[in-house]
Amino acid sequence: MRVDVLGAAEGELDFFSAMTTALDQTLRQLGYRTSVRRLPDAKSYFTAFYAGPPRVEATLFPWQTDYPSPSSMLGVLACSTDPYSCDPAVDRKLRETLELQTRKPEEANEAWARLERKLIDQAIVVPVITPKATDFVSKRVGNYQRHPVFGILISQVWVR
Repeated sequence: MRVDVLGAAEGELDFFSAMTTALDQTLRQLGYRTSVRRLPDAKSYFTAFYAGPPRVEATLFPWQTDYPSPSSMLGVLACSTDPYSCDPAVDRKLRETLELQTRKPEEANEAWARLERKLIDQAIVVPVITPKATDFVSKRVGNYQRHPVFGILISQVWVR
């Protein structure tokens, strides 16, 4: 099967360029025939990304939460933000679950879990990087706290 990949050229997006190459190589190893369209800078890449898929089956997208919640992770799959995987049924479920979140948070948690399982089964998103961080602190550091998204909370740390 042929797979058209939207990617980045070297330069402003070196990390994306390396990831584009890795995606291309992986797809080829799996037996796909790939065609890679590399764009030279962030502006042209994201303009092409948000324009929707003229003929793109795979692309990279930096996806990191700004708040550790299901809506922050799954909300980016709404049709208004993701032209590649726009599914009106998923879009409707996202809106319904967001609305349920304000009224019945416990029920919303279950609805988010069901929606996540449905999206995983569809495999419209394949995570390729799971960032991890390690903080080294001395015995003199006190009140060390780590936020799940932003990392060490410098404003809370004291040093003896």
